[in-house]
Parts: sequence; structure tokens; C-alpha cells
Amino acid sequence: MNITTIRMTFAATLAAAALSVGFAGAASAQSVALDDNPADAPGSSHDISWVKVEHTKKYIVIVTEFAALEPSLSGNAPGLSMFVDLTDAKGPELRLSTGLQEGSDYQLVSMYENQPQGDPLTCGHQVKISSDGEMVRAKIDRACTGQAAKVRVAVKMTDHLEGGEVVTDWLKKKKYYTKWLASA
Repeated sequence: MNITTIRMTFAATLAAAALSVGFAGAASAQSVALDDNPADAPGSSHDISWVKVEHTKKYIVIVTEFAALEPSLSGNAPGLSMFVDLTDAKGPELRLSTGLQEGSDYQLVSMYENQPQGDPLTCGHQVKISSDGEMVRAKIDRACTGQAAKVRVAVKMTDHLEGGEVVTDWLKKKKYYTKWLASA
């Protein structure tokens, strides 16, 4: 084999690899990762640092990292709300809310015109809190969305400080939604 044949074989191998990666990419989840720096939750150690959202064939996954998460607190505890928008209608259709300490309860509710509707939903969803990793990982089954073809997400942290002060931190800015993400 001469050097020209080796180069052509190498180029063909690279082209085939690039083509297969292109096809694999098309089958993978659509996702977005957004930074929320600099810190914009004065007085709270629960400032949102970044959020990543994935819309896969089976789930909507929302990972939120914070400046700090404390394993337990006394008094009013901070909370996280993740709003999932499925249509162009006003407001999100789902809200997944949780406390920010390990062992916190969480619930998924239907929303209409920015107001919760009815009892908490029982379709598949879960929240895992890692104070070591300073992050919250939420997962909502796509069955909860009626298999929506696209979603976008807004994330809000609310912290009740001593003295009655309330600090609110939205990802990016108040009621900011990610771009629309198609399912895989």
C-alpha cells in the first residue's frame, strides 16, 4: 500500500465516521444548556448557576446547578419550580416543584393561564437532589406531556430568608423560557 492509498483510505474512514456521527446526532435528544451567571440572588446561597434541559424520546430532563445547596435548614426552606410549556397558549402547561434539601417532597401539577389546576399528577416524574454536587435533576415522562412534539422550560428558585425577605432567582431573567426543543 502506498502513501496515496493510505491517505485515501484514511479520508474515506473519516468521511464514514462523520456521516455516522451525523445520523447518531439526529437520533439523540435535543438539548440546551444555559449559564445564569453572574450571581443574581442577593442574600441566598441557592443562586442558580446553570440549567440544562433535554427532550428525549421518553423524558424531559432538567438539571439545575446552584452556587450551594445545604443538606438541611431550619425555618423556611428554599424551593425550585420548573415550568414546562407545551403550546403557544399563554403560560406553561406543567409545573414541577420541589424543596431544595435532600428528602424534600416534590409534585407535578397541570397549569392553565399560569395557575395550578386540580390535584397533583400521578404520571411518571422524579426529582433527585445532590447537595454534594450542588444540583437538582428532574425527570418528567413524556406521557405527562401527551407526547408533546416540542417543549420549552423556565426555572425559578424562591428562598425565604430570615426577617421575612423573599429572594427569587429566575434562569436568565423573570419568566425566561429556553428555546423550543423537539423530541428525539
